[in-house]
Amino acid sequence: MFAIAATIVTLLFLGVGIALGYFFGIARTSDGLGAALGTAVAVVWVAAIAALLAVVGGIALAREKTRPAGKISLMAAAAVVVGAISAAIAVPVLGLRQAPPVFAPIYTTTNGTVSLTLANEPEFVPRSDGATCSWVIDGGAIDGIGAPDVGTLRGRMVSAGIRPGVEAEGSLIVLGIQAADVNDVGLPTWTGTVLMTSTDGGHAGLVDFADLPIEPQKPGYPPDASWPRTLTGTLTWTCD
Repeated sequence: MFAIAATIVTLLFLGVGIALGYFFGIARTSDGLGAALGTAVAVVWVAAIAALLAVVGGIALAREKTRPAGKISLMAAAAVVVGAISAAIAVPVLGLRQAPPVFAPIYTTTNGTVSLTLANEPEFVPRSDGATCSWVIDGGAIDGIGAPDVGTLRGRMVSAGIRPGVEAEGSLIVLGIQAADVNDVGLPTWTGTVLMTSTDGGHAGLVDFADLPIEPQKPGYPPDASWPRTLTGTLTWTCD
């Protein structure tokens, strides 16, 4: 019975020591105040637990009746220290490091304009009701431009969305017919990735697109055959 209890308790506190040693080792891979605080916390916890177990074990050893418990307590104290030291040594040996913090980009919005011209679509009437530009604050790059109304095609309002990309990858543009309500289905979207020319430090751009293919806005509801299968034209945008 003593052997079973001693094994269970020793393994338990060995695990505690390993966890604290790992925390100690990882903390030392970080920089600045965080490393110092993490190291101090781990050392204090290991020392406190080991000292408490040693004191309890020493007191228990003084009495015949509690001597087995005292031995277990001293074994647990040693296990905490051994586990902590082993883990602290293993962290750098295994090349483990604290993962760098990952920060989500912070966005802001400004006003802008989007202009669209379509070739071979005499029923298209261009106009601009303004646009919204989404910016990544830290990097200063434009994440996207959206314009709910860049004109009408066959009497229906056309919206435009632009996702500027690096030159090699191209920029995503989406033109779509605005739905009148939730039951207005079977409407088209024309989507494609094309190269864009950016000017004014990234605050403006121009793209010539050709044969932008039609797609359904809602899966399962193909656009009416009367809509053009492709669109060709020019899209320009500016952001404040």
